[in-house]
Amino acid sequence: MENGAITDAQISASSHWDFNYAAIQGRLNFKLNGRKQGGWSSRSNDLNQWLQVDLASFTTVAGVATQGRNSHRWIRQWVTSFSVQYSDDEVIFQFYKETWYSSAKVSS
Repeated sequence: MENGAITDAQISASSHWDFNYAAIQGRLNFKLNGRKQGGWSSRSNDLNQWLQVDLASFTTVAGVATQGRNSHRWIRQWVTSFSVQYSDDEVIFQFYKETWYSSAKVSS
């Protein structure tokens, strides 16, 4: 995502604070551009928020990196834990697990 190989149209989210903090700002190392800040911020602070990336074809994902939003004007914000889900039909999602018999992997 960081290098732009994934287009803005492939990135969506459950919500965003406003258009200056939309899903496309969820790219790692997104640079400040006018009023657009370096980070996606959801509208709600609850466990139902998500950032989704459509990889367009079956793809092996080697890792997930996150960063917080550091603002000189506002409180610093970051996610303290997350889980990864995947789907091949955008309807039924499965949690990523370390092994087929384990529980959902939660990173923190």
